[in-house]
Amino acid sequence: MPIYLIRHGQSEFNAVHSGNAPDPMIFDAPLTAKGVVQAKHARASALDLGIQLVISSPLTRALQTARYIFDGTAPIKVMAGAREKLTHSCDVGRPPKGAVRPIRTGLCKDNMTALYAAPSWRHSARAAVRLSLKLSRG
Repeated sequence: MPIYLIRHGQSEFNAVHSGNAPDPMIFDAPLTAKGVVQAKHARASALDLGIQLVISSPLTRALQTARYIFDGTAPIKVMAGAREKLTHSCDVGRPPKGAVRPIRTGLCKDNMTALYAAPSWRHSARAAVRLSLKLSRG
């Protein structure tokens, strides 16, 4: 069985941050309009792959991308371990209720339980403070 890795579309963070510029402090950045177009464009190619299950990070941009590409074609399972390492503000999530409410439909039924149980969400506020301190110190 082949495994495909698909990166999320352009996020609000990606649109404004480049190289060594200061972190714009956009937490759990959603997709931009361009990111939505990128995801919708990827849908046409992905449909031909016969994907049977999608595993997504719990971050908003990844969930949005998964929905635009795979909605109605494959179940989407959210796994807290499938996320980027914490290097920028956009890598800090938010509580599951706030992150998935607008895109809840179409996700596997066990996702809500998995999100609430994920330890990564419980520590997001502390991680955000640590990241802010790290970035402010240069």
